[in-house]
Amino acid sequence: MKNIVKASIVASLAIGLGFSQFAHGNADGVCIPSEAVPAWVETITISEAVEAWTEEVVVSEEYTLYEYKHAQNEDHPDSPRWEVEGWNGNSFNDPDADKTVSWYYTGNTKIVPEVIEVIEHEAIPAVTEEIEHEAIPAVVCEEKKVIKEDDGGYKGIRSPLTGIGPKGA
Repeated sequence: MKNIVKASIVASLAIGLGFSQFAHGNADGVCIPSEAVPAWVETITISEAVEAWTEEVVVSEEYTLYEYKHAQNEDHPDSPRWEVEGWNGNSFNDPDADKTVSWYYTGNTKIVPEVIEVIEHEAIPAVTEEIEHEAIPAVVCEEKKVIKEDDGGYKGIRSPLTGIGPKGA
């Protein structure tokens, strides 16, 4: 944002200085007339507006659970157990566990649906900046006298204000 503002200021100064130079004539004594430019306000868009939107995020995928019951004690506090596929009921996934305790798969399954989180995003307004430019005055050039040589060839221009010009002009 700062770079855009700086660039606009530099451009405005350059234009103003350029018109100022023309109003007083440049190094070659040439004056370029121009009409006045009234003050104006320029609106710069820093970022465009974004409309509100809805986003769906999958928190967890759908998966299947399998029911296991304790083989020696169906009233066991951990019975039944619902585990993911590949669960080792004989060892609770512990290689040092007592191998005599056994769990068996009952054949029952249940599907755990995917979990989706819906996120509502609010609209974001555009970000703009207004730059006020000053008026630029008109440039009016003084009429310059053109003098020709006796043979009709171009001799040059003599300034009516300073009297400076080519020799013989």
